[in-house]
Parts: sequence; structure tokens; C-alpha cells
Amino acid sequence: MKKTLLLLCLSLAFTNVFSQNHEKLVKESQAIWDFDHSLQYKQTLMDNQHYEIIVIRNNKSSFSQMSAFLIRKSYELCKNYEFSIEFNYGIEKFDDKKVKSQIKDSLSADIFCSG
Repeated sequence: MKKTLLLLCLSLAFTNVFSQNHEKLVKESQAIWDFDHSLQYKQTLMDNQHYEIIVIRNNKSSFSQMSAFLIRKSYELCKNYEFSIEFNYGIEKFDDKKVKSQIKDSLSADIFCSG
């Protein structure tokens, strides 16, 4: 009986510590690697139904890959298509004389879930 009670108390304590650490990770911005899209990003919970996502620019990621990831991640966070994306910085621009991409920064956006 004492062993069972002790195991129950320990499991509740570990569960509480894990949930607090998980909540802390979501609220703080930490770099996360997405293996499916081969991208690194930072996700911050700003408030209820509002996230900031920064897709970290590297030499291998294209703008179309980064922006498609933002749409997929928005759907994953909001769990439906009722969201809006407000870009902060990192929008690609093209020069008519140069065909090369002019991306210099990471891609940053605020995600607002409506539903």
C-alpha cells in the first residue's frame, strides 16, 4: 500500500514538473528543428491564440519552402484554416536585373487563430 501511494505521488510530481517545463518551452522562444521540412524555427506563444514564428534562414532553404512551412505550421497550431498570418520581416524581393533571390533575413510572422 505504501509503495503504491509513493509511486502515485512520484508520478504526479513528475507529471506536474513536465507540464510546467513544456509550458515554459512554448512561452519562451527556442530554436526547434523540423525534420520534415529541413528547417529550423523559433515558436513563441504571445497570448491565447497568438503565436510568433521565426523561420531561421539558412543557405539551403528557399523562400517558397519557408513560407509553405509557415502555412502548414499555422494550420497545425490553430487546428483549422481559420487563421491569419501577419509577416513582420523576411519577405523576399527580386531585382529585375538579377534573377537571384534577395533574401537576407529569417522569415518572421505572427499567427492569429480565429476559431
